[in-house]
Amino acid sequence: MKALRIYSIIYSALLFIGETIVVLTSDKFWPLSLDDYVAITLFLYALRSLNEMKGKLLQFGVWAYMCGKLYTMFFIRIDPTTGEAERILPLFILLLASIAGLILSLRSFKEELSEP
Repeated sequence: MKALRIYSIIYSALLFIGETIVVLTSDKFWPLSLDDYVAITLFLYALRSLNEMKGKLLQFGVWAYMCGKLYTMFFIRIDPTTGEAERILPLFILLLASIAGLILSLRSFKEELSEP
């Protein structure tokens, strides 16, 4: 569980920095970034109750959301007819990082079930 806690903090910090840089240095329509900032907030909020089932469920839900969102963004960008191929490598790295977070989150459920 400690690994999930540390991983979530690092992921949230990097996502915050990366998204803020993209918003400030590109012509991205800023409301499209709100979902990332909400996810960061939920990650950090869930850390407060990560020892309880509600915190674990919230962490799992946010990781699953991030995986789905990044999966969609990645494959839309590599679409040969309409894709822009913009920031593909960072998206791919974030997708892999989100999958790792989802796996850590699932492990926290396993730890919960194995404790007497």
